[in-house]
Amino acid sequence: MSRHKYLIRVSLVTLFAILFYLLSIFVMNSVVQKQQEHYLQREAEDYQLVADNKSALENWQDKSGIIVITSPMRQGSSFQTMARDLVSHSLISREKPFSKQTVDNKDYLSYGLYATVGNPIVFFMPKDSPWNFIPAAFWISTVIYFAALLFGLFYSTRRRKKMLTNLGTLVNNVHRIRHQGNPEPLILTMDNVLYPLSAEVNKLDDDVNHLNEKIAIRSESFKRLIDHLPMGVMLMDMDGNVQMLNESMRHLLQVEDAALPHPFIDDVKTYKLSQMIEHTIRYQHNHHGEVQLVQQPVRYVDANVIQVGQDGPRPQILVLLYDLTNIRRIEQMQLDFVGNVSHELKTPVTAIKGFAETMIQKTDMDPKDRAEFIKIIYKESTRLNQLIQDILELSKLDETRKDEPVNVTVKPVVADILQELKPDIAARHLEVSVNGKEDVALKIDPVQFRQIMKNLITNAIFYNRDAGKIAVNFANGKNNVHISVVDTGIGLKEEEQSRIFERFYRVDKARSYNNGGTGLGLSIVSGIVNNYGGKLSVTSQYGVGSTFNLKLPKA
Repeated sequence: MSRHKYLIRVSLVTLFAILFYLLSIFVMNSVVQKQQEHYLQREAEDYQLVADNKSALENWQDKSGIIVITSPMRQGSSFQTMARDLVSHSLISREKPFSKQTVDNKDYLSYGLYATVGNPIVFFMPKDSPWNFIPAAFWISTVIYFAALLFGLFYSTRRRKKMLTNLGTLVNNVHRIRHQGNPEPLILTMDNVLYPLSAEVNKLDDDVNHLNEKIAIRSESFKRLIDHLPMGVMLMDMDGNVQMLNESMRHLLQVEDAALPHPFIDDVKTYKLSQMIEHTIRYQHNHHGEVQLVQQPVRYVDANVIQVGQDGPRPQILVLLYDLTNIRRIEQMQLDFVGNVSHELKTPVTAIKGFAETMIQKTDMDPKDRAEFIKIIYKESTRLNQLIQDILELSKLDETRKDEPVNVTVKPVVADILQELKPDIAARHLEVSVNGKEDVALKIDPVQFRQIMKNLITNAIFYNRDAGKIAVNFANGKNNVHISVVDTGIGLKEEEQSRIFERFYRVDKARSYNNGGTGLGLSIVSGIVNNYGGKLSVTSQYGVGSTFNLKLPKA
């Protein structure tokens, strides 16, 4: 209720209270007058009974205090004059015997008693009123009545003011709840008219807090989910301002964690992707395609630019980038592998075919040349067989290993391999040392472990210098066995160290080919080590030597 309406309401209540008071006075006055009329009429009848008895008449006059005018038409006192005026002007009659008059500034109630013939007898009696009847009680009740009225108005105004203050607090609390603020405490009694509303506001605050907690948990879960997605996710508004991007997107675009929101052009530096986003914003048309990101190293991504929430009040643009770099690299590796295999197979096959055709065409060939040709054909076929065996071994590494690993002691395997390669070691005049305890053992398939060590030791022999040194070291670690093969050979250039484990990669192609190498040995070693959860690394200095380090699970 507005203040203006409240003032009107207070004014009406006050007016009604005053009218009620006046009406009460009027009713009380009427009641008193009726009682006086009844009394005056009864006393007039008693007067007729004692009018002839002088003594009784005097007693009656002393008792009643009524003034009697028996001859109203005569001249005389003020009452005599008033009686004459009443009779002459017919102000009293048989039908209306009572009248209220003022004599000598006092109010009197007059009564005309009519006989059968002659003038009436007029009786005058001082008129009573509530304030004259019991003056103290009347004025006290009047004061109490208006004091109660004023108190009621004051109490109503104060209560209204307090209720408006509490109502304002409740409205402010609803505003705070709507804007995720803390409501102001408000204590009300259960009989307060605002108590149900206050209880509902408190319940609303609890519900909103519970809902906000659920939203926060879901938002955090959603954010963690988005951040751990393997694809890049970016969300922006229709003005091109980035509202959200996950960690994968930052990694793909190589951007720092900047404050949000910010223009997407701060993150997207590739023209084709930027053009797809701008076209979607301008024409509300989705785009999909493969994009090469302009950065180092080069990355290929499958890009989707989608408008979401078209039917809502605030549509947004969603950018999804799926990294295709590894897929494209694997595809290129497959192409390179096929090309390398074709090239590697072509060399021995061509040599075998060429020497065989020569022998067929020249039936009278010198036996010495024929023996040399046969030796070359045998050498190339052996090399061809080794290449096929290595390729088959590589294919097995991609399959799930079924053989259960067993405990293998390192030192006997190394000694057996060195004994097998003793002629090659002697031919190069190499000095070999084996350093490790007898009880060093690891958990691995024995055939594959022998394959690892043979490849590493063979490389240390054939890529070493004459009269060089080889050291095979092994020791127990906390969870792994540490093995190193050190040589004093030709070493590796820095750019070669990152490629040494690639398939068909050779540091010295001529030396590798002459030694019967296929270029797959270290790739096989790397694959076996990875299958066991181990680690293979190389440290080398060009022209000084190399060290291959192995970590494999301890037995």
